[in-house]
Amino acid sequence: MDDGAANAQTLWVGKDHLTITDVHVIIDAAREIPDWQVREFLRLPIFLGEFKFFLRQKALGAAPFAVRYHLERWPEDAHFSAAPIAFTYDEQFVADRDAEHASRERSEKIGKALMVLYPFLGFLWSGTKKKLIPCGFVPRSITGVSVFTGFLLLILQGTFIRMRIGLFTLLFGNLHRLELGLLGLDYLLFFFMLADLVFRFDQHIKAVESPWGFGEWLTKPFRKKPVEEES
Repeated sequence: MDDGAANAQTLWVGKDHLTITDVHVIIDAAREIPDWQVREFLRLPIFLGEFKFFLRQKALGAAPFAVRYHLERWPEDAHFSAAPIAFTYDEQFVADRDAEHASRERSEKIGKALMVLYPFLGFLWSGTKKKLIPCGFVPRSITGVSVFTGFLLLILQGTFIRMRIGLFTLLFGNLHRLELGLLGLDYLLFFFMLADLVFRFDQHIKAVESPWGFGEWLTKPFRKKPVEEES
């Protein structure tokens, strides 16, 4: 690291601080670059401007930086092979890395906030459940939990119906007198919940990758079949 130290130059690329000499570059990075790993074989080519480097050393950075990367110039007579993937380190690379990090942090926060609703997330429709994957929720797993939750709610609804005070009666009726219209809606809800439980449990045991949400099976006749199924 002493070679060319007298001619060292420094510059900022986004939130990263670079120290550049004739033979190496020190990058004090604000965020870790997961793909950059020290290798003895198949080293990763890293381009800065028109020059080619490889990663010699990776260490924890001093605050406020997360990681320090020590890059060395790629020897013209190198006796090691290059990896099939290469990186170009520039402002766009740093901006993309920071944007990806911010997206991961945002997804983690959303995931933590939604944990209180975990038993009910599987009731969401399949498209919405796919959007929760970056937040750490697996569609099939949360659907399995929601099936069990639905079973408990079905028992609860059935118990209340026997007392003639189902969900609709509790919300919109008078508990002191029998209202056949609302009681009929409660029975309808009970059988709808039963059908939903059967359809969604069937998908769960068949290990469907993106299982239905609550009532989504009603849309099946209107869905377009995938091209491979039609062929």
